[in-house]
Amino acid sequence: TLESQLATVIVSKEELPVGKLMRENFVHMDLSEKAYSMPDAMMVSTALALNKYCQPKSSGLAMAKTTSKLFNKMPDMRVELTKGVVFPVSEFIYNPKDDILNNLKLTALEATFLGRMLLVQKKVNHVNVHSNNIRSDGLKEIACALIPCEDGNFARLQSLDVSDNAVCNLRLLNPHNPDGPGVGDYSPAGLEVLSKALVLNGSLTWLNLSNNILRPDGSIVLFTAFTPNEALKFSNIGTLMLSNCQLGMGGQAQLEPFKEMLAKNFSLKNLDLSHNFIQGKDCDPIYRGVVHNKSMVCFDLSGNLLGDVGAKIISQAFNPDNDESTHNRSLIKLNLGDNNIGFEGAQCIANILVSAVALETIIVNKVAIHLPQLRKNELLELNYRNKELMPQDMLVLAAAVKLTHKFEKDRLHTIALGDNWICNVNFHGRGKYSNLGVMAFLDVIKARKSITSIDLSCNCLCGVYYQGLDPKGDFDSEALDSLAEVIGEADNLTYLNVSGNDLFDKGMSIISSALDQSAEAQINLKHLVAEHNSLTLLPKVILKLCSKESGETSMKKLETLAVLGGNRIVNVPPEVSGRHVDDPDLAFLKFIKSRLYDPKPKAVINEDDTEAEMKGEVAT
Repeated sequence: TLESQLATVIVSKEELPVGKLMRENFVHMDLSEKAYSMPDAMMVSTALALNKYCQPKSSGLAMAKTTSKLFNKMPDMRVELTKGVVFPVSEFIYNPKDDILNNLKLTALEATFLGRMLLVQKKVNHVNVHSNNIRSDGLKEIACALIPCEDGNFARLQSLDVSDNAVCNLRLLNPHNPDGPGVGDYSPAGLEVLSKALVLNGSLTWLNLSNNILRPDGSIVLFTAFTPNEALKFSNIGTLMLSNCQLGMGGQAQLEPFKEMLAKNFSLKNLDLSHNFIQGKDCDPIYRGVVHNKSMVCFDLSGNLLGDVGAKIISQAFNPDNDESTHNRSLIKLNLGDNNIGFEGAQCIANILVSAVALETIIVNKVAIHLPQLRKNELLELNYRNKELMPQDMLVLAAAVKLTHKFEKDRLHTIALGDNWICNVNFHGRGKYSNLGVMAFLDVIKARKSITSIDLSCNCLCGVYYQGLDPKGDFDSEALDSLAEVIGEADNLTYLNVSGNDLFDKGMSIISSALDQSAEAQINLKHLVAEHNSLTLLPKVILKLCSKESGETSMKKLETLAVLGGNRIVNVPPEVSGRHVDDPDLAFLKFIKSRLYDPKPKAVINEDDTEAEMKGEVAT
């Protein structure tokens, strides 16, 4: 007590200056020179608890103002128990932030000190000790503070982040090799106390144990807290993050606890199992847990080794006809990204969108596909420009768009998929060409009367790309043939952008031929953009427009025709290739208009015609 007038105390071997700790408003107390142990750390925190400068009267900013008035200035007390490791006592008490204790190299000594402080400082609700070295003993001391004592005293934390702390005393031998061996003497003692604390502490709802090697024994110990015991008690945790804990290294046997944990726990809302080397063949316990779960809304399995086998197994949790005779109806977000899922697995995921009625967001590769507006037929523009869409994403996206077919009148009118990898080839030419995704998507929108605009620019639609100055790959026209059918059947389509696809002359002929229909055909395309496509010759259909005998065709409805930019076309009419022409595309379109509508077509565009006048005419 303050009345004891004690100056020093010996707990283990070395003297502790408890007098200074209890009474002085010090700035930096260096206790690292002595061989202090964990009982000494408890004594330090006990002495500081009596210090009037560590007794906040309120919380937040008001706390800092009150302290400033009482002591003239804000206390700035720091304690150093381990050499080079400074614990910011005052900042932790008066102005706690989420990252205040991050990456400070805290050890078990500081964790012991922290645990005792939590029992005294009731205003602290969130503790984040990410990227330290508290190890198993440190986790044990923090967990002990969470367990209610006989007098009812315990730390009423709402969130705890102990990620990347070697809580089982194991560190990766090579930090750059996540699946490599761990170094250290394995001990699950800290997890055992934490598991007990999670059941007895009703205030903690958010826990992050990511980047800790748990091993089978540790995961089994932890998961007992999430499975109802004989007294029907279990953890109140709503968010559990276990990313990169090597949970899948032990095969299906290590994942068995998930079956009971997910099936019987009603508090868990968000579960992160990403980057755990979970293989597809070992997913059965996860599937059987998810299929019976009624509370979880977000499930992250990204960065594992699921493949098509795992995707097929997980998708069965949402299939009413599975072998469990029930399916999940609670999950809102499912992340299966970065799992090397192919077309077979993606198709299985696409097939569940109808039965997974609660699902709002699905990630198959990297792109989050959002479903609510499509389900309700409220989406006007499907905009996924520059999202790195892959063919697998396109299969799921096609199934998502198909959800609006049940409505008599579709509201979706704009498709924007430019600058993606929908044919599995990026702009560097990496990847093996596949048109399965784009074909599936075009088949879905082919007969949709509501579509007015489609942007498929920069997607390597034909499988040919430039590497340096030489074209690479084999030309494939299937996707363009399907797109031509869309042009012919989508009556309200007025804008099409296929720029940057290296269509070459053959591909451009396929697109333009779709427009060479009789005037009675229901083709209303007004804006065609096909720049940067490695064109050398204008298609015959477009050249026909330049002739006096063009006849009545659907091409007459064009208001914008952009084909000259970024191409090396050699058969451009001389009227639009002169030096005086600022915008060849505008001049070209004007020339075509003059051939189509002027009974006495002009041979040469007047030099007086300005770009603004030409644009005005096109707009009109």
